[in-house]
Amino acid sequence: SIMKNIKDHFPIFKNHPSLIYLDNASTTQKPKKLMESLSHYYENYNANIGRGLYHLAYLSETHFLHSRQKIAQFFHTDINNLVYTSGSTESLNLAQHIISQISNKKKYIIIPISEHHANIMTWQRLAKEQNLSIYWISNQEELLDPSIISKEITNNTFLVCMSHVSNVSGEIFPIDIWGAFCKQNNIIFVVDGSQAISSLEVNLHLLDVDFYAFSTHKHYGPMGLGILYINNKFLKYEPKNLGGGIIEDVDQDHYTLIDGIDHFQAGTPNVANIYAYSEVLTFLEKQSFFNVVEKQKELYSYLKQELENFPNIKIIEFSSKLNKTSIISFNVNNIHAHDLGTYFANKNIAIRAGKHCTHPFHDFKNVNSTVRVSIGIYNSKKDITIFLKHLKEAIIFFGQ
Repeated sequence: SIMKNIKDHFPIFKNHPSLIYLDNASTTQKPKKLMESLSHYYENYNANIGRGLYHLAYLSETHFLHSRQKIAQFFHTDINNLVYTSGSTESLNLAQHIISQISNKKKYIIIPISEHHANIMTWQRLAKEQNLSIYWISNQEELLDPSIISKEITNNTFLVCMSHVSNVSGEIFPIDIWGAFCKQNNIIFVVDGSQAISSLEVNLHLLDVDFYAFSTHKHYGPMGLGILYINNKFLKYEPKNLGGGIIEDVDQDHYTLIDGIDHFQAGTPNVANIYAYSEVLTFLEKQSFFNVVEKQKELYSYLKQELENFPNIKIIEFSSKLNKTSIISFNVNNIHAHDLGTYFANKNIAIRAGKHCTHPFHDFKNVNSTVRVSIGIYNSKKDITIFLKHLKEAIIFFGQ
């Protein structure tokens, strides 16, 4: 079957044959293609890009450009709208740095209560610096329809920050509705796409977003590489980092930056990782990635149905009306999530237990931690069946 065949491309499962890996929301395992591409780059093309006159520099530059084009094409956007960072976190911090330069008379930042800390703390800092208030969305009706939020708030909103897909519940947030709403009301819209890229086809051309951030390590790519999509209207602002490769001129008193996306990328970029990630995208396309993601959804539905049959399990979600992807978090009555996590670890099943960098959401839901299962393209129905069998045993073991 296609699933078996996909798993064969991931060496970690040869090296840990009994591993059941269900922690894909925190990071995905890597295809052989990634390791091969990194070696291939360093063995054949390694040179610093920009202004090198020798052949190797030309090769490095050419592959760098080609890789950036491939990545832009995969996400249906333009090479001149993507900045390369160290991850989602740096991408969101760069977005905050750019937005902090924009003159603003408005008063509110709107954030759903379920956001990841990286998409909260950055905006808490902006709020502090500019004396803004955060309006937390904790009501599902407001999440589904921004027009019902009081006009007193929305007429006075500078910024909306929201995940495309929740890292706790796997819920797909209605960013098309919010994008249109923000455009209409002249509000800046920042989306954290960290969990969306592994489970949805992200078409940046069709989304009304000003900034879109993600990390490649959650998309079968390398660690230490992130991407920030920046809408054209924000390309004129000052970068966060200053250094080589971004200047028109520097004298003793003054510097002038080049125009466009490149002035956000001072210093030597992560060329090898960018090259390797573009090769991973080609690999995913060859595996008919978006068809395989449909299979992931079937596994998710099977898991969710089975969990709903347990008498003592509470699944954590924002709204029953939102579609879900391949992440589910839940609690078992009277058993601490960390105890379950440890139980599974002893069975060589990798899941996550804790607050998943979403303290406000867990506080709001009145739970101290949850167990999270997240499905990847190499998972099979057997993985889920084994997980469920051990969950039943764990509940007996902990004396339910």
